[in-house]
Amino acid sequence: MNENMFNTLLEMVNYKIQRQNSVMRMALPAKLKLQIACRYLATGDSLATLQYMYRVPKCSISKFLPEVFDAIYEALKNYIEVPKNQNEWKNI
Repeated sequence: MNENMFNTLLEMVNYKIQRQNSVMRMALPAKLKLQIACRYLATGDSLATLQYMYRVPKCSISKFLPEVFDAIYEALKNYIEVPKNQNEWKNI
């Protein structure tokens, strides 16, 4: 994925994955969440590896990854063809 594609995807999912800052802590930026999610999908790295690579606790990563994946799916569902029944799955 090149930088332009990443930025386009970030624009599409930013409003769904960006959280508000609180009095207790700063929210993780949507860009960082998307970077971690893309790295996870591309490499299959463990959450522990991602934790040290991005300096984000793995408990936080495990919480936001499903949200990011749902946002990506919603943003790209018009471009994704999913089989509707068992017979279509067998033809894949």
